Amino acid sequence: MAFRLSSGNCSADVAPLHPKQTHLLQSRNPFFARQPAMLSPADINLHLHTEIPVTRMMGIEVVDFCRTHAHSTAPLEANINHQKSAFGGSIATLGIVTGFVVVWGNLKIHDLKAELVIQHSETEFSKPALASIVAESRSLSDEAIGEFIASFERTGRAQIQVTTDIFSDGKLIAKNRGTFVALTNKT
Repeated sequence: MAFRLSSGNCSADVAPLHPKQTHLLQSRNPFFARQPAMLSPADINLHLHTEIPVTRMMGIEVVDFCRTHAHSTAPLEANINHQKSAFGGSIATLGIVTGFVVVWGNLKIHDLKAELVIQHSETEFSKPALASIVAESRSLSDEAIGEFIASFERTGRAQIQVTTDIFSDGKLIAKNRGTFVALTNKT
């Protein structure tokens, strides 16, 4: 399945840095002193389908994940409405889940235990989805991720906003803005 990638493939985002680049990032933000582990789309899908069963029922699949962004898909057949287009709730859910993956993935690769919830979500629809749906979260900056992680480590609470563009048949059909909050895991 072809879909637009805004910032190249993910391996480019997580390739090892040159020692001078690493030192520069570390001097600006100690968050980058750690070498993050990698999460595969298969690992993420297993988690989503187990912990959030509606993602399995909707056929949501994460196809790409990087520290800065994620891409997910959902088939029209499992999300169709009475108008033979994708149900708006499914489109919004795919946007939320894709944003969730970016935030959850950053917590996981930095081995931080947290309860992650959506605090606010807003979806703006521009066209009907008449084919499978593809969601692409907009790239988060290293600075935004670093501030989010540092805030969580310092206070046990952090929030971050993720915007996800949603496409069908190569056309932008919706945009979701979600504010995600990570809280210290009580268990």
